[in-house]
Amino acid sequence: SVVITSPDPSLDGFARMFTLRVNREIQRMNIRKTVRDVATDAMFGPGIFLTGISADAQGPYSESDSLLERPGRPYCVRLDYDGFVRDPTVSEVENCAMLGYRERATYYRALHSGLYDRAELKRLQEYHDTTKRQGAKEQGKDTSVAHYVDELELLHLWLPRTGELVTMP
Repeated sequence: SVVITSPDPSLDGFARMFTLRVNREIQRMNIRKTVRDVATDAMFGPGIFLTGISADAQGPYSESDSLLERPGRPYCVRLDYDGFVRDPTVSEVENCAMLGYRERATYYRALHSGLYDRAELKRLQEYHDTTKRQGAKEQGKDTSVAHYVDELELLHLWLPRTGELVTMP
């Protein structure tokens, strides 16, 4: 729980309202559980947080684990070390050319998030469908559309030297 105060008595009402809002966001982000999970990770290896504000995009969103589905909202999530990506040429994080993580998202959500080039996503989807169905046909499996969940792996990279955040499907 956070308490926000002001040395100016005329701002006490604003400080109380801001305290309520910040505590509500902390509760919604489930920070207590995230910190506990990352602390446990850190006892046996790297414990990695990802914090920030999701991209403000339009689309059919609901609350879930995907950052694509919380536009304009702050977040604090634990990253699995398996999904963590960093510059393999250096040992110090301060000297990395890039840091990032992998995220899985459904094709539909990525397409409707407004964050990616629609033509590029459609081209990737066509390639993905053809490859999957061809492999299933060779194995004698059913190739109907109902048997496939369309997912993309998104790579989110931070480039510290330029200060840019790049996301690639």
